[in-house]
Amino acid sequence: MINLRSLYQLQKLDLEMDGQKASLVAIQETINDKSKLNQLRDRLVINLEKQKEFKLKQYDVDELVRELQDKTSDLNRRLYDGSITNVKEMESLTAELEHARKELNVAEEELLYLMEHLENSDKDEKQIQDALTNYELEKSESDFSLTKELDSIKGILGTNIKGRDDLAKSIAAPLLAQYERIRKVKQGQGIAEVKGGRCMACLLTLPTKQMQHLRSTDEIITCSSCGRILFVN
Repeated sequence: MINLRSLYQLQKLDLEMDGQKASLVAIQETINDKSKLNQLRDRLVINLEKQKEFKLKQYDVDELVRELQDKTSDLNRRLYDGSITNVKEMESLTAELEHARKELNVAEEELLYLMEHLENSDKDEKQIQDALTNYELEKSESDFSLTKELDSIKGILGTNIKGRDDLAKSIAAPLLAQYERIRKVKQGQGIAEVKGGRCMACLLTLPTKQMQHLRSTDEIITCSSCGRILFVN
């Protein structure tokens, strides 16, 4: 019975350590998670690339606007400086001027669109950069806090591992091996306490005869339902 009591205490340590190990994994995954950080950085890079593209486009369109402005000014001057006396040439020049003005209107509208887009893009860049800066600070503070928690859990886990090793020495090797086998297939629980005539792991009500046997023998008895080692405190 002493072995079973020690085994039950060992299981408490095992379950506690299982929780600590799961916490270590979860905390480390949180620390390693750079998905939001990378997402913000990617958005910033994409925004900057689009800005570069639109600035180059704006430069080209700006040059085109200046060329068309010069062209319309020149055509307009020639049309009214009295140098054109031929009606056919006058009509041709007028048509050319009208076409140049239409091209200028289109180019000016495109330039306006590009300027508005760049203005909006600048605002987006600031918002993304602010979000990135804030999240980097938040992430840094969170990681610092989580790292401290990680170290604390590691310390407790180390103490528990030593305690488990010491406790395991008081348990018969065959019993410990049986417990380990059951624990592997029963969600980490290889031994179950019996309370009120029931297995507290699967809640099976044990037959009266089996309860009497449990209290009167040092034999290892397992639950007929869940297969765990039974222990009466």
